[in-house]
Amino acid sequence: MNPIADEIELNVRFGYNSGRPYTERTYFSELRDWVAREDADWNSQRFPEYHRLDFMFLQRSMLPKMNIVTYVNIMNVYDRNNIWDYAYSSDGTKREVWQYKTMPVGGVMLEF
Repeated sequence: MNPIADEIELNVRFGYNSGRPYTERTYFSELRDWVAREDADWNSQRFPEYHRLDFMFLQRSMLPKMNIVTYVNIMNVYDRNNIWDYAYSSDGTKREVWQYKTMPVGGVMLEF
């Protein structure tokens, strides 16, 4: 019998994406707005490649009528800047919006 938990898991996950497609927008200063032109090639541009590495440690204690599961999940372990989208401002500037960088998440679950 394990004194820490009845079951212990270590999960490793690597995700890779070649980059989501998007349509380039053009800024019109007289409108103070970014617009996807009608003659634009729709979804012809791609965001940079996306990848991340996640680790999760999970322990499950089994009781007579339920299980107690505790976990720690560390997402994007190597702290990569992954572009999620672009933010277009009315002043004509465009900036990159990053998905979260390294993010630890933990919790406790009850299974009946």
